[in-house]
This record gives sequence, structure tokens and C-alpha cells, in this order.
Amino acid sequence: MDLTAIVLSATKQTLSGKTVIFTAGTATDTAFVDNVSASGVSDANGRVTAKLNLGGNKVNRTIKLTATADSANAENSVDVTGTGITVSGTSSIAFNDIAKLIFAVKDSAGTALPNMTVNFNSENGNTISPATGVTDAAGQIIASVKADSLLAVTLGKDVITANAVTDTTTYASVKQPLTISSASFAFTAPAVATEIPLTPATGSAPTVTVEWADAATSPIGKTMFFTTTRGTIAGGTVTPDSSTLPAAGKVSVTVSSATAGPAIITASGPGGIPAATREVVFVATSANNVTVQAVPGTIQVTTGVASQTNNSSTISVLVRDKANNLVKNAGVSFTVTVDPSGGALKSARAITDVNGSASVIYTAGTTSSASNGVTIQATVTDINGVPIIPVVMNTTNLTVAGQVLEVRLGTDNLVGGTAPVYTKTYVAMVTDAAGNAVVGTEVRFALRPSRYFKGYYTFDGVRLFWVQTITATCLNEDLNFNGILDVPPVVLVNEDDKLSNGNGNGRLDPGNVATVTGTGITDASGVATATITYPRDRTGWAELILEGRAGVIGNDPPDVRTLVLPGASKDFVDANVLPPGAISPYGTGDPNASIFTNPVILPNLAVVTCRDTN
Repeated sequence: MDLTAIVLSATKQTLSGKTVIFTAGTATDTAFVDNVSASGVSDANGRVTAKLNLGGNKVNRTIKLTATADSANAENSVDVTGTGITVSGTSSIAFNDIAKLIFAVKDSAGTALPNMTVNFNSENGNTISPATGVTDAAGQIIASVKADSLLAVTLGKDVITANAVTDTTTYASVKQPLTISSASFAFTAPAVATEIPLTPATGSAPTVTVEWADAATSPIGKTMFFTTTRGTIAGGTVTPDSSTLPAAGKVSVTVSSATAGPAIITASGPGGIPAATREVVFVATSANNVTVQAVPGTIQVTTGVASQTNNSSTISVLVRDKANNLVKNAGVSFTVTVDPSGGALKSARAITDVNGSASVIYTAGTTSSASNGVTIQATVTDINGVPIIPVVMNTTNLTVAGQVLEVRLGTDNLVGGTAPVYTKTYVAMVTDAAGNAVVGTEVRFALRPSRYFKGYYTFDGVRLFWVQTITATCLNEDLNFNGILDVPPVVLVNEDDKLSNGNGNGRLDPGNVATVTGTGITDASGVATATITYPRDRTGWAELILEGRAGVIGNDPPDVRTLVLPGASKDFVDANVLPPGAISPYGTGDPNASIFTNPVILPNLAVVTCRDTN
């Protein structure tokens, strides 16, 4: 719903630039205001617009609205309407019989509202079960009314009222009138919830029998009618689904169905009065296929923490016959056939319900698996205890994740920092076997020197930026990465020896010229952040290796990225200002290096030119 607030002065002139604050409902109401224009600041016409959102509460009610600007307040209210209850089911019931009424709660758009509280009341004292209930996922609740009130029988009627309520008020109601018959009109067969096979032997279709008696007025010779919500009625003396009541006061027909599932059989007299119902279940007697599903399909390794709940999966089956009917009372055996995690099933067998469904719980072991690395087999072995040959089976797969299996480093094209340093940010992405983010894991970062460069920058007047010229590419001198200038026997050769790896200047180059965040904890996306900080004059002259390691059992080798310390482009475009590190901190190279030509001692010119002369 659209809301508009107009800010006015004391003389009724519109005011711009005023902040308006909207409030909706009470502290416990789910209603709220969103989509506020211009962050709540009034425009040139003094207007601020917004929208009212009901939140999760769709019940009928009045919502108080308030708009405040400075010390001025304005109030209004909105009536929420349209939420209601509908009812379906029989309108007639015989004495001591039970009728089921279905109530549905929906909002003004016709959307079903689950978890809504509904109270029931009988005007003339018949028993209702439940007296109070909550709507299901379809917004429905079923109430059973038993015609056991002598007052209702004497009056021959009743009214059932359903009220949808909150803690404090009734917001929707519906009434269902019932005709109460004094007659005895009841099923004698089959029993309640009888399971009827889909394919009974010839002549063995189950019999449905209703007894009708009335001391006041004999019903003999009247017609009794039968209906069923599933299947077919047959065997009536007038039509297949109707018969004349004989002197014995009982009528029998047969019922059968080609589809499985619950059914309600209704018997009634002329005009629907009196009436009675009987619930039965049609069941399949064979199995042709079984589908198996693991929900969720990815679970975490078992950590041993008592409160852990994310380490289990429900293994569900759905059993059907050749006609795709759901099979009730099918015995299903469950077996783990592949499981590198060392998990276990809590039960090895389950029986399908009326929906053809059964389930068991799988709990992960302490080691992760590959994606879909756990296989569980379900086998339908029997129906109602009668073995089926051949058995019907199928499998499902799931993933046990949680151990860190991959750490991957990455970055962007941005450089930050405040003079005299630059900063460069890298991220470590930590995932498990299923590619899921691993949250709360410590990632350790380390920097290692790799190479350094000698040379200088010159300004390119055509391309208008400072261009780097590298005169020598030199190897890291700290061979064992301990930060100490070592000599034999700690290392094979003097680390600064100009005739081998060094430049002879008495120190280690390039040295530890940058720092990095030591550790980072992965966030909800499995990302940990590392920040590299370094002097700006090392830009382009030092090459480093960044390492990211999670350090968890099962982790692959640490991920590494090689980078030459980057600079910000804005520092390399002004011809009148030298860029940072205009001359390499490691020098510009030895112009006399070419005199060293021994290929054994000096295998290439690049190393030779690394020697220092000043």
C-alpha cells in the first residue's frame, strides 16, 4: 500500500528538506514501512512517499500509522480486510455419527495461510475434535463433529462456528448449519480405516453395509444413496450406487478402486438426510519401482559436538506399482554401499505409509567424501509381510563435506594505501569437496622473496606515463628463507656470493620488503582476507610469493601466487613528478658484467649483471 506524507509549515506552506520518520502498528505487529523516498527527506513539494508492508501477519486488523517531522506528528490508520474462512463437508448427520468438516483460512488474494489458530463451537452441544487447532501447510484444518447431543437431536439441527483468532481478537468466522437426524443411520461394514486391495480376486470386492432405523418413522422402502471420493460403487438394487431399504433395514453395496489412497464413502437418504461417512484406504498390492532421495544432499562431517544437527540426512523412499500408485505397507531395507566418511544409518528397515513413503536417518562420519561420494541403497522386499519376487531397488547419493579440501588465492586490479606505503589485498577462498564455503576456518598467510630487478623509470611523452626499464633480473639470495645471511655449511655457498647467487653487497636481496596479514578467518562465503603492505619505492622492483594455507587434515598443498609489487596508476602519469622507485632500490646493474663469461660459474648474463659495483 502506498503512503504519502506532506510536510507543512505553521502557515500551511510545503517544506522541503525535512526528514520524515514513519512508524506502523505496535511493537508486536509485523507491519513495517519500506521503500521510503529520498531516505525520508521531503522533496520540493514537501512530499515523502513510502509503502506499507504487512509482513508475516495477514490477519484482518487495524494498523495505526504515524509520520513525524521535527516535532510535528500526523496519524492515520489502515484496515486490513479480506482474510476469511471457508468450509466444506456434509450438512447432515445422524445421531451418534461423526461428520468431518474442512475449514480453510485464506487472505484477500486467496493465498492459503498456514499456522493460523482456529477455535470451534457447537451451538447445541455436539462434540467437536479438536476444539482448537492450527491450519496446516495448505491453510486447512479438519474438525470432526459427533452428533451426541440430545438437545441437537431433539431440535434436529446444530450450527458449527469456526473462529480464526489471534491472542486478543477474532478476525474471521464462518458458520456451518447441520441437520441432525434422530434416525439410527450408521455403517456396519467396513471398519474405519479398512485397507482395501486395488485388485481383489473375482467376486471379492469388499462389501459396504449401512443400517437405517427410525422408531418415529419407518424408513423401509426409502432409497439409500452411496458416493465415494475414490473408486466406484456397485451392486445397488435401483442403480449401481443406490438401493431401496428392505425390511431387514440394511443395504449393502461393493466398492473398488483402480487408484491407491484414502477415500471417504458417504451414504445418505433422500435429499441427503440422514447421512453417514466411513473412511477407508485403497492400497496397492505390488511394487514396480522405488525412488530414493537424500535431504539434504550435502551434510557436514560429525564433529562430536553434542548440539550438532547439520551432520545428518533423511533418506526417503517413494514406492509405486506399475500403474504409478503409491504402495502402502511396503517393507524397505536400507544399506550403505559406499561411504568413505564412515557414517551410519540409524535404522536398516522402514514401512511405507499411505503416501508410499518411508524414511531413515543417515549420520555422517568424521571424514569428508567426494561430491556424491556416499551411496545408499533401498530395497523393497515385501508388502504386508508377503515377499515380492523379484525385489525392487534403487540408490541415492549424498556428499559429506566440511573438511577443507581447497584453498585458492585471488585478487583484483586495485592498489590502496597511504604514503609512503601501498597495500594490496588478496582473498583466500576455502571450500569443501562439494564446493561449499567453509566458514570459520583459519587461513595462514606467508610471503617469500622470489626475485628482484635492477633498472629505472623514464617518462614516455607519447603514451604519457612512466615506463620501467629492467636492466637485470636477479634471484632471491635468501636460499632457506630464514632472513639470515648464511654461509657454508648452513648453505652450500655464501648466499651473497657474487660468483653464484648473490650480488656481493653484504646483505640479502630483495629481503623481506613487505608484510602480510598473518592469519584470517573465513566468513559466511568461505573468504579470508590478506593485506600486503610495502614501501612505495619497491613498486615493480621486488617479486614475492604469497602462500595461503588452511592447515586442515585432508587439505591439498597450499595455494601460492607470485606477484611483482604493484603501484597505483595515478603515481605514474605526471611527467613533472618522479614515480616511487624511479631508480630501483637494488641499483641499475653492473655495466662491466660482460667480462665474466665462465658458463659454469656464471650460467647467464642476467645473474652476472646482478653484481653490485657501488
